[in-house]
Amino acid sequence: LGGDNFTQAIADRLGLPMDAAEDEKKQNARIFMDLVNQPADDTFGMFGDNAQPADAGISSVFDVDLAAPLPPSLYSDNSASAEGGEEAAGDNPFDISYDNPFDTPAETPAAPAPAAVDNTPVPEDPKTTRQKEVFYAINPVLGEFVMELQRSIDYFRSRYPTENIDQIILCGGSALIGNLSEYVQYQTGLTAVVADPFAGVNVTARQVSLDARAQMAPALAVAMGLAVRDAVLGAGR
Repeated sequence: LGGDNFTQAIADRLGLPMDAAEDEKKQNARIFMDLVNQPADDTFGMFGDNAQPADAGISSVFDVDLAAPLPPSLYSDNSASAEGGEEAAGDNPFDISYDNPFDTPAETPAAPAPAAVDNTPVPEDPKTTRQKEVFYAINPVLGEFVMELQRSIDYFRSRYPTENIDQIILCGGSALIGNLSEYVQYQTGLTAVVADPFAGVNVTARQVSLDARAQMAPALAVAMGLAVRDAVLGAGR
């Protein structure tokens, strides 16, 4: 499994030719870690029915939680009946009296109306929406990719039980898929990094900027290895 599998998945899912799917992979391929192990909606037609179960929450006015605490009493805390069943003096809620019969209590000012809450959902950025479409397209391939990787890890450990695997280095152009190293590390439990064959090389090419070189670096791992081999072998001859 490699970069072509991701490109083919994008082409099949989004109905694009391979060259357009390759551009989509370079521009919009990104792994949303918060969606990896969580059920997603069926916006893009990939997942099954995620409807809530019929018994989720209270579905009827007759569904009452008997364990819930009772509502507060209509009377104040001091309205408990006196001993012998007689009401405590002055606690009758219907007994309204004033010192002056012509005095009426001042009207309590009305509480201000609560501020209106705008529940209108914020529209998602079109770039993010497209990235999610591409993510759902490559998600099955990601699962197969990690499965193949785990098989290699298990095979190595079975052959060399006293050795440790310290790090996974991802190379190739598709290693630049957003969050791919984080995804591999999360699934395998091993540290994963994107290869940079220029890390220990002093490059002074004026035709290539640092940003362009960083974008090309993972795809040039094999070329760099061949160049180093030829340099070493040539120096030893």
